[in-house]
Amino acid sequence: MKLANVLKIIAEIPIALLIAFLLFMGMGEMAGGDFSGIGHLLPAVVFGALMWLAWKRPLYAGIILILLGIVNLVRYGGAIDRVGDWYVPILIMSVPLLFTGFLLLFAAWKTSKATV
Repeated sequence: MKLANVLKIIAEIPIALLIAFLLFMGMGEMAGGDFSGIGHLLPAVVFGALMWLAWKRPLYAGIILILLGIVNLVRYGGAIDRVGDWYVPILIMSVPLLFTGFLLLFAAWKTSKATV
């Protein structure tokens, strides 16, 4: 198996876990009678489409994920009240998106390098 395909598979694991988490939360809230859990389903669909894009066009998906990671970093990084609380939102919200994005960029680079 090519290294680019292995990198794409590894990069899709955090996206799949995020989709599973969103679906779990959405279904759990709706099963409990709170229909605001539908709000978790839209991001799950968006990340599902992004997962498909990551397999077909890893460069575009990598760029989108890095931009989302940076937006989350700025958004949640600015909401920190105490000095010691910086790592929790960054680890939960930003690092998986940035990690996946950089893996996809590397996979796209390896794919383009192999075709030249």
